[in-house]
Amino acid sequence: MAIEIRDMLQDFGDRKAALEAAQELDETAFGEPVEQDDIESPIYGVVEDDRTFFAWEGDEVIGLCANFTLNTSTPGGELPTAGVTLIAVRPTHRRRGVLRRMLGVLHADGIARNEPIAALWAADAAIYGRFGYGLATQGMKLTVPHTHSTLVDAPHDPSLRLRMVDTSSDFEYVKPVYDHVRGTRGGMLELTEAWNTRHVFDPPRYREGATRAMTVIAEDDNGVRGLVRYSLKAAWPTGRYGEGEVKVQRLLSRDAAAHAALWRYCFSLDLMTTTRHWNLPVDDPVLTWLEHSRQSVREVGDTMWVRILDLPSALAGRTYARDVDVVLEVADRDFEANAGTWRLSAGSEGATCERTSTSPDISLDIRSLGAVLLGGPTLQAHGDASWLTEHTQGSLAAVSAAFEAPRAPHCPFVF
Repeated sequence: MAIEIRDMLQDFGDRKAALEAAQELDETAFGEPVEQDDIESPIYGVVEDDRTFFAWEGDEVIGLCANFTLNTSTPGGELPTAGVTLIAVRPTHRRRGVLRRMLGVLHADGIARNEPIAALWAADAAIYGRFGYGLATQGMKLTVPHTHSTLVDAPHDPSLRLRMVDTSSDFEYVKPVYDHVRGTRGGMLELTEAWNTRHVFDPPRYREGATRAMTVIAEDDNGVRGLVRYSLKAAWPTGRYGEGEVKVQRLLSRDAAAHAALWRYCFSLDLMTTTRHWNLPVDDPVLTWLEHSRQSVREVGDTMWVRILDLPSALAGRTYARDVDVVLEVADRDFEANAGTWRLSAGSEGATCERTSTSPDISLDIRSLGAVLLGGPTLQAHGDASWLTEHTQGSLAAVSAAFEAPRAPHCPFVF
C-alpha cells in the first residue's frame, strides 16, 4: 500500500486529536511514557501546525515529522534554519523508506521558506550522515566533585552580586545574556520567549527526584552579567551527611568574572558534593580554571547535526577567519542544486559562492560542509579521514583554517 505524507491537521478534527496521535507514535518509537496533560503544556506550545506532518499507510499513522522555525548563529552572522524534530517511524514500518520520504518533505518545506540549512539533534548518531547531515556541534557532560573544585587564577570582581529570581519569569534576565553569548559563538539558536517557557516547564514527574529549577543571576550596578539555572538532587547515603548533586541546566555570562562567580556558587552549595552540567561548551573557561582537572569527569558527545539545503546561501551566511579563494566540487545525491563545482571567495567581511567550470581544488561531500559550517570540526580532520580529496596542494589547509572560529560552536538546548 502506498505511503502518503500529509499535513498534521488534514485528517484530524482538531489539534488535540492530532497531538494525541503524535504522542502515541512517539511513545511507540522511543519507549518513553507520555502524559496526555502535556498536550496543553509548553512542550507542544512550540510545535508549528503547518510544519508538522504524519506519514500514512491507508488509514494508519506510521510516521511523524516536523520542522521548527529557528535561526542559528554562525561566525559573523546567522542562518534561518529548518529545525528537524519529532522524527518517529512505527516499528512495524522500519526499513521501508519512510524516514527518507519524511525528510524529503521537511527539506522541501525548509527550501520553500528560504532556510539555507536544516539542523537536528539525533536520537541515533548512526542515522543522519547518509542523508547529508554533518556533525556540527559537540557538547560536554562535566561532573566536578566539590572536594576538587578549586579554580586557579579565575577572576574575582567584588562588585558582583548574586540574586535568586523566579525561574518561571526569568526570560528578561536570560535573554540579554544569552544574546550576548550567541553573538560570540556559532551554533546557538535564537532564544524566544516561547522557547524559554518550554525550557522552564518543570513538572515534578520530569525531575527524576530533583527539586524545581532555580535561577541565580550575577549582576552589578550596570545590570545582569550572568546567570545559572539549576536544580538540586539530595542524597543521604549514610543518613548522616548530605551528598547531593547540583544539576546545571544553563550557565551563561557576559564576562569571565561573572562566569567564575557562578561556578563558585554551584561548587559551594550546602549538602551538595557534586556539580554536573549536562551540555557544556567544549572550551568553557571552567575547564581551564579547574586546579584538579583530572578529578572531573568529562564526556564529549555529538549534539547538533547540520544539513545544507541551499549551498551558496549557507556558505555566504558567515564570515571567515582568513581570505580564501577556492573551487569546491560538491557531491550531494539528494539535492541536484547543490551538486557540482563552486567557487568560494571568502574573508572577514563575508563570502560569495558561485558556480564555475574551473577545475576543483577540493572534492568533498555535502556532509563535510555541513559539519564545518558553524566553525567546529575542521575540514583538515575530514581530509585526514579520507572523506575528501585535495587536488591542489595546500588548498585544504587554507580552506580548513578559513572555516575555523575563535570559539567552538555550541547548541545549548535540544529541539
